[in-house]
Amino acid sequence: MFCGYRKACIVALLGLLTSLFVSAYSRAENVKEIYAGDGMTVIVKAWSDNGTVTGDIQRGGKTFAFTGNVDENADDEVINGTFKAGNETFTFKARTDEDTGAILFTTGNKTYKLLPQEPAAKPDVRPDAPNRPGNPLDAPDAPKNPLDEPNTPPNPLNPLDQPVKNVPNPLEEKPQPPASVDASKRIELKLAKFPDRDMGGVIAKTMLVPADWKVEGFVAWGPADNPFPQTTITATGPDGSQVMFVPSVTLNYLEVNPVPGFPGQPPQGIKPPESIGQWIASIPPQAGRQITDKRLVDDRRDLATEKSLDEMDRATGGMNQGMTRTCHVVTLTYTENGTKFREEIGLAYVKYMPIVNQNIRSDMWSVFVFYGIRAPADKFEQTRPMLQRIASSVRDVPKWWVRMMQVRSEIIAKRHRDAMAGIKAAGALYDQMSDDQYNNWKKTQASSDIRQKDTIDGIYERQDYKDLDGSNVNMTFHYKHVYSNGQGGYILTNNSLDAPQDGNYKEIEPAK
Repeated sequence: MFCGYRKACIVALLGLLTSLFVSAYSRAENVKEIYAGDGMTVIVKAWSDNGTVTGDIQRGGKTFAFTGNVDENADDEVINGTFKAGNETFTFKARTDEDTGAILFTTGNKTYKLLPQEPAAKPDVRPDAPNRPGNPLDAPDAPKNPLDEPNTPPNPLNPLDQPVKNVPNPLEEKPQPPASVDASKRIELKLAKFPDRDMGGVIAKTMLVPADWKVEGFVAWGPADNPFPQTTITATGPDGSQVMFVPSVTLNYLEVNPVPGFPGQPPQGIKPPESIGQWIASIPPQAGRQITDKRLVDDRRDLATEKSLDEMDRATGGMNQGMTRTCHVVTLTYTENGTKFREEIGLAYVKYMPIVNQNIRSDMWSVFVFYGIRAPADKFEQTRPMLQRIASSVRDVPKWWVRMMQVRSEIIAKRHRDAMAGIKAAGALYDQMSDDQYNNWKKTQASSDIRQKDTIDGIYERQDYKDLDGSNVNMTFHYKHVYSNGQGGYILTNNSLDAPQDGNYKEIEPAK
């Protein structure tokens, strides 16, 4: 199965869906990126195309809005930013610990170690802080600024001055483990990294997985007419549980109508299925995989994701005319190597406007897979929350993401320049038709033109007359005598006695 691309439709759709597919499953469940540790919680709300990140910092029951930017000149992945506390602004720096995958967040004279968290209930926000705060994220022993006025009152946000400093911080409470996790056992995670093969092998994405899982994957760019990187990732646990991300698929279907006198042509390609779930279930296994008894359990419409995409389309104008899209959660069961598995796939099924005329019908359609998870069937429901968290832990490396968006823009712009250059070159060749080509064209057209003219003249009862200057003039043939003065004046009569007496008029004859 695989495919030709309809350029405009594919590029528009991929541009539309890019922000969703970075962490599609998390977006569908409305999950925010949350990092917590050492009494601090950082909630990432948005990334912009230019590498700007925004969100909130929570500490001591208070919330502070922050803005950061990716430092493209740094050797590591670094974000520099600021946050507001009252009327004051403070700086911070955040980077990823390569060994643990934790976020090291530094502000003032303290560094906080933050780990990814599941979304929790709304934080406990205590009463507003006083109007003149210091840096509330400094360590308690932050040195006093020697430039402060000598009578500056105590910092109300300094933990040493807080009247509620001994009250347990609800943000420091450890989240309750899901039912599938044995809280008595230590959990070890590792940060898996995936390179961009076509961008020199730089790390493009990361994912947190259990330490004993096997992980393989990469990012690869499609052809230039589809400038969007595709992700291939498979993470496999000891019991065969998996989290999977696969590239999108675009397929074509062509029907040619019979033409009298010519042999018929069978349909080509794969017809858009009525049931995308049944089509997924019918896909044969990859070479080397022993899969039997594959069945479709459920094909459920994912209306929440459809609504999210529809809202994005309205905001960006990205939906192409005549294109339809439905989102699905497809559930399958099958047996592999003696173990019965249950698999869940989240996807978007897109059908483009068909091309239909008297000779052909051409359809093009795509499947965009958001995520895939599987586990032994008897443990799937218990394991599903953990698999979802692993799937939602996929993150773009900020420096790669910013550069990727720049490269995509450059490819699209270059393609447009090349197309315009081709159009211009065609225009330059327009007047370079050879004399022989032109004469051949005239010969092939001459007989057709004559028949057409005779037909038209017959309908309107007209014919050509040879004027005094040698040109032809088309007039009705109901008069036996036609006179011309050579200056555009004509006299038509059936009586020769009515011939004009003006010597400038001379009788003209029908053209041969």
